[in-house]
Parts: sequence; C-alpha cells; structure tokens
Amino acid sequence: MPTLYEVNEKSKFKPGTGKVVVKSNSDKALLIGVGITVHEAIKAARELKLKGINVRVFDPFTIKPIDASGIAVNARDCNCRVVTVANHVNGKCMPLL
Repeated sequence: MPTLYEVNEKSKFKPGTGKVVVKSNSDKALLIGVGITVHEAIKAARELKLKGINVRVFDPFTIKPIDASGIAVNARDCNCRVVTVANHVNGKCMPLL
C-alpha cells in the first residue's frame, strides 16, 4: 500500500477528525473509506477522473467517534452524493453514516 500520510501528519491524528485525501473544484460525489478501503476509494477516484468525473475522497480515520461535521460539509460540497467504500463484513459503518 502506498503511504497516505507523512510521519508529521500522523502525529496530528485526532479521533473524530477526518481528512480529505482527494479533492477538486468540480467533485460530483463524495467517497468515504476507512482503513484499507481509503486506498480503494482513491483507485476509484483515479479511474473516474480518466472518464472526466471528479470525486472527493474522505478518510474519517475513526468510526467511533465519526467526523459527522466533516462528512456533512464535504457531502454538501458534492451535491449530497455519498458513497461508502467498505468491506461491509461487520456492517458497522453504514448505521453511523
């Protein structure tokens, strides 16, 4: 897996505060991934960009507590189109969003 955050960024990690990892001025949707699924969301964003569709990728870092305000702000910026990128094995992410 490629490194998403530099060492100095990791020291700023705060539970309940996420980060936008891919962004443009014309994002059509918000992709939310946690853990390994952030990488999948980034891959999807790259593939969509090749087709002329820009999407934003948000990493909330933690599920509990979740960065509800960060998700809400970015969802509004993307016309409230939100896709969760998760393995859904345990089903814990969806009820929180």
